[in-house]
Amino acid sequence: MTLSICGFTLVFLLYWTVPSRWKEVVLIAAGVIGLSWYSPSAALATTSLVIVVWVGLQRPKRPLDLVSVALVATAFLTYKLFANGGPFERPLILVGFAYAVPRAVHVLLDARYRGTQRPSLRVFLAYFWFFPTLAIGPIHRLDEFEREIRRRRLDIQQIGLGLERILVGLASVKLIADWLVSSRLDIILGNLAVTRDGAAAFGRSIQYGLNLYFQFAGWTAVAIGMAATLGIRVAENFHRPFAQPNLAAFWRSWHITLTRWTNSYVFQPVAAQTRRPFLAITATMFSIALWHEFSARYVCWACWHAGGLLAHRMFRRLTNRFEWGAWIPAPAVRLVSTSLTVSFVFLGFTITRVASIGDAFDEFQTIFTGRYL
Repeated sequence: MTLSICGFTLVFLLYWTVPSRWKEVVLIAAGVIGLSWYSPSAALATTSLVIVVWVGLQRPKRPLDLVSVALVATAFLTYKLFANGGPFERPLILVGFAYAVPRAVHVLLDARYRGTQRPSLRVFLAYFWFFPTLAIGPIHRLDEFEREIRRRRLDIQQIGLGLERILVGLASVKLIADWLVSSRLDIILGNLAVTRDGAAAFGRSIQYGLNLYFQFAGWTAVAIGMAATLGIRVAENFHRPFAQPNLAAFWRSWHITLTRWTNSYVFQPVAAQTRRPFLAITATMFSIALWHEFSARYVCWACWHAGGLLAHRMFRRLTNRFEWGAWIPAPAVRLVSTSLTVSFVFLGFTITRVASIGDAFDEFQTIFTGRYL
């Protein structure tokens, strides 16, 4: 932690000291050096990815860019096959690769189908090697990054807000996730399992979901704050996901940039080609699951959420025919719908918090048949 703080402080001072034309060079150097020091294999993979994308951009709307997309997709599938319990005993972990691949696909497909202009090499490299978002996201877009580069200026207020986001993010990780959720709640659930195994099993799923949220949202806040101190705003990734009244709203609030990416490059193309929302929703959830892990349990998790989204879609069509607000208070409706949504999401975490589908079935059996009182 101390080394990271010292490194960031050095980059920050150098970044705001050098002339404007050299600021992107500082960002590139910081990303390359930092990732190479932390994981040489990840740095090599990212470098290869960047080269493939840049070559593909040289002739947009030609077969070369689609070949680049195919190479990127193949590399990602290969990585997922060997990561997270693949055929080798030691999984392959490429830091930041899961975030670089969506950026690469976005850049190539937007150049081909939306006619976006090819960026300068300096901005292009700075976009892929932008060290605040390199390892944890968010999955920001190239056009947004270019706009922020043009608007960049030394703003003391923005730097202060960025430092505040960093502190809030670290508090989310260290105090809430590590101490409160992981440590203290673990003791409570351990004691609860002795007499109320059903409540303890469901509590484990709640604990897993809360820990995931506060860890991920916390480190994302750190990344957003670091970017802000460099005069660059990046997209938010979370917006009160556990306070949303339905599952569709939850997914618009949880890992927002990944959801936006899948909406643009999975849901909309599949929906436009098939005219079947069922297939588009299923394909979207499967792509999100694959982004996380290539495994049977994440396939089941994708089916769980796809089924939930389809059920919500059907229920919304049904309820639109009736004027529920005339005789049911809106706060009561939101309370019930939010509670059901949060419960559904936490139950879904049961599938991913255990090692196998069989373990998930055992946990579900305990949750639904175990003791609560």
